[in-house]
Amino acid sequence: MNKEELLALIKQTIQQIDTLEMYLETLSDKRRVNDYQISDLLHFIENNDIKAKDSNKLIKLIKEKRVTRKDLMKQDSIREVWNNNINKLTLKTNRQFLLHEINKRDKSLDTEYRYRELNEEQLKDL
Repeated sequence: MNKEELLALIKQTIQQIDTLEMYLETLSDKRRVNDYQISDLLHFIENNDIKAKDSNKLIKLIKEKRVTRKDLMKQDSIREVWNNNINKLTLKTNRQFLLHEINKRDKSLDTEYRYRELNEEQLKDL
């Protein structure tokens, strides 16, 4: 590797970190917009009479928004680990620890939802 290649690699690395951080900064706004859309749909249902064929469309749309919300929440949780451990990038020995922490958080996010108030029997009767 020569000096120009080294400088290009450093520049590329910094640009990738900047791109990552710019994306991470948008997560809370994306989640807020998605949450407002879910709220709008629920209020639409509350305030209007819905035909059977339209209710199917609404349920699909709400499900789509909820799946998006769950993904955004997972990304936000990973962002939190990144922000709490970004200083570990400075030392080569700590970078693997940062990666381990992010992977550990990612695995913990794959848990199945546990219903709080409704049980399986009540939901099956719907």
